[in-house]
Amino acid sequence: MTTLEWELLEPPLSPVAVLARGEHMDALAKRTRSLVDAGAELLVADRPGSWLLVLGASDQLPWAPEVTYLAEADGLLHPTTRRPAVPRDLLHASLSRSLPEGHHLVVVLEDAVLATRRPRRPPGPAQLRDPR
Repeated sequence: MTTLEWELLEPPLSPVAVLARGEHMDALAKRTRSLVDAGAELLVADRPGSWLLVLGASDQLPWAPEVTYLAEADGLLHPTTRRPAVPRDLLHASLSRSLPEGHHLVVVLEDAVLATRRPRRPPGPAQLRDPR
């Protein structure tokens, strides 16, 4: 993918999701599991060993160290503090052409593009495994 230019957002947008990658996934999974057990309505998408994405109302999203909070615009999730400096609908259409049919979430970061099916059910035990 060509390098994108980014715009800073002041004030930041309200988050609809939080993303952890690599070694930071276990802390987010643990906190998410705790909130779901307490009744929070969160959805989870993941690529085991790579990233964990938690979606929900901004006031229910978990906090964990080294996570990225994401806003949604024109079908794309992007950091709440910055967004691609190109029309998001065109970027989404371009990225979606390479994805199989279905309802997809596309996350655009400065160093990566992640895509997954939009979760429809609360997380299962495998997605929020005990890191111990």
